[in-house]
Amino acid sequence: MAVREGGLESVVGGEGPLTVFAPDNDAFAKLDTTDRKRLFSNKRWLARVASYHMVAGYLSIGKVMEMRRLDTLEGGKLGIYACDGISVNKANVIEADIECRNGLIHGIDSVLFP
Repeated sequence: MAVREGGLESVVGGEGPLTVFAPDNDAFAKLDTTDRKRLFSNKRWLARVASYHMVAGYLSIGKVMEMRRLDTLEGGKLGIYACDGISVNKANVIEADIECRNGLIHGIDSVLFP
């Protein structure tokens, strides 16, 4: 939904390869009312947040674990932490290496903000 509402279908559906750190439904449910309202009422902000979850390249979770930082399509950086599991910034990776047509998806338990 965030990808569609933010106008990023062409990015996600494009050539790739692309790695997406995708928040699950519970991650969106955990957002406080202010963050949820801001996210879904401002398409520019939504597009920015969505692209902050995307990284160019086909990065398996093993490859992600070898890195300390990843450059996002939004222009920011994601910190990678491997201790008792894998975290991206403060979000835990809860499912990894989900293959899609043009890359990989790693499920996370929190929404990341630039």
